[in-house]
Amino acid sequence: MTLPIESVLPELAKAFPAARVVIEAPPGAGKSTQLPLFLLQQGVADDGLIVMLQPRRVAALNIAHYLAKQLGEPVGEQVGYTVRGDSKRSKATQLLIITEGVLVRWLQDDPELSGIGTLIFDEFHERNLHSDLSLALVIDALPLRPDLNLLIMSATLPAESLKVWLENYCEKVQVLRSEGRSYPVEHHYRPPSHVTQWLTELPKVVVEAFAVAEKGVLVFLPGVYEIQKVAGELSQRLQPATLILPLHGRIPLQQQRQVLKATDEKRIILATNIAETSLTLDGIDVVVDSGRERRAQYLPQYGLSQLVTQRIAKASATQRAGRAGRQQAGQCFRLWSRSDEHGFAEYAPPDVATQDLSALMLDVLRWGTQVKQLAWFSQPEPGHCAAAIDFLTSTGLLEHGQLTSKARQLEVGGSDPRVLLVANAAKQLSEKQQAAMACTLATIEEPQSSIKSVDLAERTRAHFQQRDQFALWQQRWRYWLNYFGLTDSSGCHEKIGDDGLSEALLQGYPDRVAKFDATRGDFQLACGGRVSGDSSRLKQPSWAVIFDVTFHEQSSLGRSRCLLPVDDILPLLKAAGIAPKVSQTSEWFGEKQQLRQITREKLGAIVLSEKVSNAPVNDEQRAQAFCLWLRENGLDRLNWSRRSQQLQRRIHWLQQVGGELLSYDMTTEGLLSTLEQWAVPYWTSVRSLKQLQQWDPYEALCYFLDYSELQRLNSACPEWWQTPTERKVFINYLDDNPRVEVKLQEMFGVSESPKIIDNRQVVTVDLLSPAGRLLQRTNDLSSFWQNAYADVRKEMRGRYPKHPWPEDPLNATATFKTKRQQQ
Repeated sequence: MTLPIESVLPELAKAFPAARVVIEAPPGAGKSTQLPLFLLQQGVADDGLIVMLQPRRVAALNIAHYLAKQLGEPVGEQVGYTVRGDSKRSKATQLLIITEGVLVRWLQDDPELSGIGTLIFDEFHERNLHSDLSLALVIDALPLRPDLNLLIMSATLPAESLKVWLENYCEKVQVLRSEGRSYPVEHHYRPPSHVTQWLTELPKVVVEAFAVAEKGVLVFLPGVYEIQKVAGELSQRLQPATLILPLHGRIPLQQQRQVLKATDEKRIILATNIAETSLTLDGIDVVVDSGRERRAQYLPQYGLSQLVTQRIAKASATQRAGRAGRQQAGQCFRLWSRSDEHGFAEYAPPDVATQDLSALMLDVLRWGTQVKQLAWFSQPEPGHCAAAIDFLTSTGLLEHGQLTSKARQLEVGGSDPRVLLVANAAKQLSEKQQAAMACTLATIEEPQSSIKSVDLAERTRAHFQQRDQFALWQQRWRYWLNYFGLTDSSGCHEKIGDDGLSEALLQGYPDRVAKFDATRGDFQLACGGRVSGDSSRLKQPSWAVIFDVTFHEQSSLGRSRCLLPVDDILPLLKAAGIAPKVSQTSEWFGEKQQLRQITREKLGAIVLSEKVSNAPVNDEQRAQAFCLWLRENGLDRLNWSRRSQQLQRRIHWLQQVGGELLSYDMTTEGLLSTLEQWAVPYWTSVRSLKQLQQWDPYEALCYFLDYSELQRLNSACPEWWQTPTERKVFINYLDDNPRVEVKLQEMFGVSESPKIIDNRQVVTVDLLSPAGRLLQRTNDLSSFWQNAYADVRKEMRGRYPKHPWPEDPLNATATFKTKRQQQ
């Protein structure tokens, strides 16, 4: 059967050697299957191994097996694969399917990629961390390998944008486009009765879809919880023999591959967005799309992630619907209304904008460069980069921005730095302890949802006892055994709570130490968040190290599925070489708000000890106490005059419109963070909280700017606007737009709205009646005179006959006088 991608293959062949090609082809075009085989047939592998990168392990395995089958060979001959923990290749292998994390490791070991002739980035639109990082490193290494063929393939990202970006780093970049091969898909919209009821009403839609399906139904859901809930509901609504299969990242790869194969009986597959791309799902002719996905949004202030269930992007909706039309005409049931699609984003955000960047930052520094010096299709989020630097510094992997010897001892390439820190610390333990740590690390990396205990020791023992059921866990366990130079006969007999193991675990998770607060019934994390306790599953310890914690958008409390109970944290901290920080502050203390010196010993946000002193407080300490109090209670506790508020907003407008004074952060957050610079010098006579709350920040804010900046501000964003009658009118900067209030008669002869900031910002005009009541608010004075004035004149001239209402206001004289006063 001819596939659409074949139409561009002759042109692709002309691009070799040193090809730089962007290929845009929707699902079903054959880019992941036909194109690699074509390159083999063309002899491209004669100049080096062809490597195709896939963003998901199950996709890599599935494609490798499919391509090998097309050649009539078992996988591992001409076509092989390498994913984390598993590899099948031989000397005969010419085409290797890998995941991007593998390429990062290869690049760190050999930037020239010796023996590799062609790199194919497949499904680049998925934009995971490894794909963006590995492509950035490849582009940086291209001067060493000008002969390397580079192909970037995407189903949804516009090829032209990729081409323009790539031309900054490569010459002779080509774009090839192919149509997709798909059958018509009929869309049905089934919006829920209320947006919050979508999960309750979805099973009814699945039952409807199953009734019209000829082969099978694919249901897209946000996560495992929803899959389990819907599966339970469907088992009650449908015949007991109905085949209902889950498909998500937590089930073993072999089981995932089995789900992808067609069966003789009609089935329902309940899947996360793992089924959007890369996989060929046989026997599917109907899709039910919940329109939602679950993403982890990194919270840099905590070093933790928040799970957010959100609407999918338009590109994802198109991808999902296309699954129904891959093999025959199909149907797609959508749990939203057609009008809802106007609010969908075009594309999902890339991982470099939403995820923890600690591993990425470590790899970039190992590469010998800085993030800003590499080629990124989307720049990594600066705040997340800063949080990553802080974490790597706090754990001894960075010092003054440079990698330490400790960092260079860690395994190379893409792994979680926390896990690598634990593994490195465990090298000093006994063989029995290392055997226990191999089990523990596998449990942290590949937790199985069927094991419910939250105690790390209990979870690890359960994983080990049921290891034959957990293929992914067993792969990681064997990997760590090999890392420690052990055999699987070593077992998992050492107690996980052993001091040596606990010390090693703490090396990677010092910010995850948590103290139980009996009054609140939850844990305070050292990193700043709080985690709910669960006495039904675990007797609450005084302390814990929490490994698996996520925050849900509906709750301010995180939840943990895995923690290590600790009786007393202080000896463990000392043994692990983690020293609490001692700080001395002056604070307003007690009901009478008296100023006292307080010495605290803290581990992050956890107070280990506190001592209050009645010693005298000097001016510097008092100012420090004022700053701390304002940061806790807010700037609005100050006596903000209207002029002060105006000044803050005037600077805002000059920054936004004029692009000036950008070195000053006049937001509430910015002012709070710089109190010592702009406010403290003006507090010399402020002695109490009462006096502080009476203090007007206007003068301090004025002199925060130098003389020339203040003059520029007064010129560009003046406090007053002069009317044609030479009367000064106050400009209100506190609204959404700068605004003046002026009587309509004073604007006669003014053809255009007032402007500020070098005529770049229009000032809204409130035109008032002679009695001072609002007649019209306008941003376009010219339009008002031409269109609305005649109606206003008709209504007002009878009500205010003593005042002028000329037919031609633009040729009339501006005035604030009555007709008699004018005469």
